[in-house]
Amino acid sequence: MNNQLPQLILGDVIVPVPVIQGGMGVGVSRSRLAGAVAKEGGIGVISTAQIGYDEENFEKNPAECNCRAIIKHIAQAKEIAGGNGLVGVNIMVALKHYRQHIETAVEAGADVIICGAGLPADLPGIAQNYAREHGKKIPKLMPIVSSGNYFKNVGPSLPYGAGLYYCGRTDGRRTSWIPGKCIGKY
Repeated sequence: MNNQLPQLILGDVIVPVPVIQGGMGVGVSRSRLAGAVAKEGGIGVISTAQIGYDEENFEKNPAECNCRAIIKHIAQAKEIAGGNGLVGVNIMVALKHYRQHIETAVEAGADVIICGAGLPADLPGIAQNYAREHGKKIPKLMPIVSSGNYFKNVGPSLPYGAGLYYCGRTDGRRTSWIPGKCIGKY
């Protein structure tokens, strides 16, 4: 019996431990958890959903506090990781400040951006344009989608190595993980 986990390859990056920690909102997955997962070689994920709830003036300006917290928690997670694994963010498309969270994550140096809770059709454009205009690295982009059509339509428009992956069913039914297989990769 082979107990080896399959490799997780994101463009030009091989994730040492093929584990993606889920992004759980409102303070559950922030820098400590994401940093610990990345330190062990996986992908530690920070949720941006009300991430700044404990920042000063959150009640008066939650958007600013959330962006400040995204920057802070990515930096802290990377420090905890010590150069191991990857640190990413989970950004819900349904958030009021979705675009701002993507741009802030790119600015802060997130290695991966995962987006769901809506169709993240504009994720590649937002991340790539911001990175290009501000001299930042384009993070690996991992949309959570329920249709292979999204991947087939958006994937080819990405520059080589941008890291958009679709893993799941392509038969039109609910998306589910297919162990060890990525249906498409650009």
